[in-house]
Amino acid sequence: MKTTAALLSLPALALAASISPRQDEGDNFPIKITAGKVIGNPNGCPAGSFGFGNFNFGAGAQSTFDKYAVYSNLQGVQRELSCDFELTLDFPLGCWAGTLEMIYHGDIGVEQPGLFGNFHADYTLEKATTGPNPADLRLTHDEYPKETNYTRFHAIDIGAEACNANEREFKFRTNSRIFLNAPGPDDVGYFSVFDAHVQVRNAVRVPCKRANCPAAL
Repeated sequence: MKTTAALLSLPALALAASISPRQDEGDNFPIKITAGKVIGNPNGCPAGSFGFGNFNFGAGAQSTFDKYAVYSNLQGVQRELSCDFELTLDFPLGCWAGTLEMIYHGDIGVEQPGLFGNFHADYTLEKATTGPNPADLRLTHDEYPKETNYTRFHAIDIGAEACNANEREFKFRTNSRIFLNAPGPDDVGYFSVFDAHVQVRNAVRVPCKRANCPAAL
C-alpha cells in the first residue's frame, strides 16, 4: 500500500497516462478548448496544484491535479475533497451540438472489503445547454481488489449558439467531489484523481432557435 505522503508528492504530469491524439484531430474538432482554471477556493485543488494544457490547436486538453486525493491510514484520515474548475470553449459561428468527453485517471487502493471510492461531478455550460449529469463513478473493492491505476469516463451532451463574434466563448464548469468510504477505524485505503483528458466530439451544426442566428455561417 502506498503511503499518503508518497501519493501526494507525485507530480500529476508524471503520473498522467495521457491519451495521444491523432495528428489530424485539429481539423476534425471545430470546438476548441482554450483555457482552464480553478474557480472558488476548493480544498481538493488548492493554489499551485492545478495544471492545464491543450494540444492540436485546442482540439483537446488536459487538466491535472497534484493534491486531489483522499485517504485513510495510520497517519490520518481525509475522506472527502472537492475541486471546482472551469474550461473555456471557443465555438465557430453558428449553432452547435456535440458531446464533451471527460476521461479521468487516478489511483485506487480499496483492498479491504467494504471500501470504495466515489467521484461526483455536476457540469454546466454558461449561456448554453447540457444534458443530464452522468451518474457518479464508484470504484469498489470487487472491481479493484488490488491497488492500481484506473481510467473512468464521463460524457456530457452540450449545445450552444454563437450568433456573432462576441458570443463564441463559453465557460464549461465542473463542480466535483471525491469521497473514500472507509467505515472502520482501522480501514486503510486511498482514492485520487490526477488528471482529466477533455475533448468535444461529434460536433455538428444544428438548426438555430434564435431567428437572427444562422445555422451555418
